[in-house]
Amino acid sequence: MTNFVTPPTRNRETEISSAVKRRFELLGHAQSLLTEYDVKGRGGRRHRTIGCHICRVDNEQPVVGIHVPGQNAGFFGNLQKCGNVHACPVCGAKISERRRIELQTGLDNLVSQGHSYAMGTFTLQHRHGESAATVRERVVDAFRKIFAGNPGKRLRERFGILGFVKNIETPYGSNGWHVHPHVIFVFETSFHGLNEAFVSQFEGYIGRRWRMAVEKMGGYADTDHGFKMVWNALDISGYVTKMNDDSEWTLAHEMSKGAVKRGRNGSRTPTQLLIDSAYGDQEAGRLWIEYVRAFAGKQQLAYTPGLKALMGLDEKSDEEISAEQEQHGEEIVQFHGDSWGAVVKNDIRAEVQLLVGRGDPQALRQYLTDFGIIDGVWFPDLDNSG
Repeated sequence: MTNFVTPPTRNRETEISSAVKRRFELLGHAQSLLTEYDVKGRGGRRHRTIGCHICRVDNEQPVVGIHVPGQNAGFFGNLQKCGNVHACPVCGAKISERRRIELQTGLDNLVSQGHSYAMGTFTLQHRHGESAATVRERVVDAFRKIFAGNPGKRLRERFGILGFVKNIETPYGSNGWHVHPHVIFVFETSFHGLNEAFVSQFEGYIGRRWRMAVEKMGGYADTDHGFKMVWNALDISGYVTKMNDDSEWTLAHEMSKGAVKRGRNGSRTPTQLLIDSAYGDQEAGRLWIEYVRAFAGKQQLAYTPGLKALMGLDEKSDEEISAEQEQHGEEIVQFHGDSWGAVVKNDIRAEVQLLVGRGDPQALRQYLTDFGIIDGVWFPDLDNSG
């Protein structure tokens, strides 16, 4: 039975403030781990996350704090953003939220066009000691076999599958890495067409295909639990509520925020591993690095070709989303010379961003002054004589 939890009443501003501070704290620890383990990025270069929200894009220009009126939001201009959804708690949070909104918009568009969707979860047996990369490869290859070649084409035609969206979750538990895809299948028919006969045939056929594919990979998928479907809004609500105590957690959350969900039965998500590492768990840190390496360059959400267009969505990379800046923001502070370095050294990036988001340059000036960060800081509204 699902236990539905009603979250306590919370001050939204305080909640956002705590989340931003926590993300920057975790980013600092992630950067330390990536440096300690000498994790490389593309082309063997330094991993981009190591310089995220630290280094300037143009060293000749200041870092700029920009306030977005009416949104209680702020961001930094001329500051490098790594755009790594797997390794960066700061960029990852932004990307996941944008992907969630994007996915929900696309699903709503599909329904308005008379289509429907449902979510499937694929699992297979995994063993303690197997690397995250090994298990991930086995899962991905087995799933690919279901839809490969002419048999896959006939499968899509038989059930009117227009495409699917895939997300791979990677919690770590007593039996090692539990890599499993969540897949949203998009059907040509409306929800009314997903009758009992359709559901039974689909689950039976896909389930058999999955088990056969896994066996060909030398693995094993349980008959009862290897493949599960969630067909309607009530089932989806029950499923995702088990994963999180947020009553507003939706299917789009489920697909885009797997790395931050609470683990079940003692398992830990990658974010939980990073948190535990920050509290001194060295093994958790090693496992987090293993996860980052296994998912390097991998998309958070993978859409089949043409599906995004059908859903009315634009093609944007994670890096593009991370680097997006609000068009109607207003500049309230500039950090010239060594002043931004002082912000980084004092580990107050989160606090500065939150004050920028409040749009209160006087409060921000006082806060920086308390840390002795005065030289090189310019406030356009307050220092217009400069």
